[in-house]
Amino acid sequence: MVRIGNASTPQAPTEDEWSKLEKICALLRPFDAITKRFSGRNYPTANLYLMHVWTIESLIRSYCNHEDETLNSMGKKMKDKFDKYWESYSMILSLAAIFDPRLKLQYVKFCFTQLDARSAEYKTEQVKESLFKLFEEYATNGNVQDNVPGARCESNHLAAFSNFENSSFQGRTQLDDYLGEHKLDPLAELDVLQWWKVNEIRFPQVAKMARELLSIPITTVASESAFSLGSRILTKWRASLLPDNAEVLITTRSWLIGYDVEKGDNSLDDGIEIPLLQDPNIAPQEISDDEYGEDEEDF
Repeated sequence: MVRIGNASTPQAPTEDEWSKLEKICALLRPFDAITKRFSGRNYPTANLYLMHVWTIESLIRSYCNHEDETLNSMGKKMKDKFDKYWESYSMILSLAAIFDPRLKLQYVKFCFTQLDARSAEYKTEQVKESLFKLFEEYATNGNVQDNVPGARCESNHLAAFSNFENSSFQGRTQLDDYLGEHKLDPLAELDVLQWWKVNEIRFPQVAKMARELLSIPITTVASESAFSLGSRILTKWRASLLPDNAEVLITTRSWLIGYDVEKGDNSLDDGIEIPLLQDPNIAPQEISDDEYGEDEEDF
């Protein structure tokens, strides 16, 4: 970045300009990290939603009161844009944070308290009420015993007895038991889906609810990428592919290469055409059109 003195004499930024650039970079660095986390190829689970959206709002609010006029102005403009889309947090994605055993309901209350202590209790109760109302649907609909590993028809009477015991204990539910347990270390590395897989035998109803909430996509990056890739496969010159062959062409790249793109690799997100049915040891020109399927027609 340079400051132009005149048409023929570019000049380096001044000390004040470098200082402003450093402050702006400090402001934008967390946004870059969170955007990469949400839009990455690993498809993060929904428990990360509340944590990162709350982080963004807290950061923007802090810069709205910054002593530097440039950062103050940027913060206020970002706050207006943020409020336009995120004035109210997504309730269903906020519930997903509760199913992270490191966070649970206490983290939701913490976030609301940091943003507005006066309304924190009310908002937390709203989330808790929605949580238990949704749990009632899972508890009353479907036979969750079928999802428990090792469940058999002959053990149905034992499962019924277990449910009777749980419902008779002062009206407590599996959700009460889960929320009543001590949280795990918030700083610990944890595969949330794996944790629920292991603990499904203890909380079968809650585990079913947790799996479906945690699998909700945080962004539309994955679906948009799939549609973008599909449009490169089904072109006007190759519009008669059978569905099975089209699926093979779309998925072959992930089978051969995986989701981690090396530096210099032709990323699909860059809009570069990639030969999908290509062995890494074969040059592109050595692959004939016949290898794409017998149903392909020439136009």
